[in-house]
Amino acid sequence: MKIETQGADGIQNRLTAQDIAEATIIIHSVAVTPEDNERFESRDVYEITLQDAIKNAVGIIKEIEEMIASEQQ
Repeated sequence: MKIETQGADGIQNRLTAQDIAEATIIIHSVAVTPEDNERFESRDVYEITLQDAIKNAVGIIKEIEEMIASEQQ
């Protein structure tokens, strides 16, 4: 798992093209559209609000795991 953050200080821990290419899924937990969002266009992106990520992190991870498992069948 790799985490890139974007905020007032800009992009921290920026995901590389290789990171993105090798990802099973990209999760955007956002309040606004991420900077350089086009980097993720070739990948599956699961977008959630920051509020949902904080309140239901376990449920969201479970949902994503189920989604990935169903795609692999």
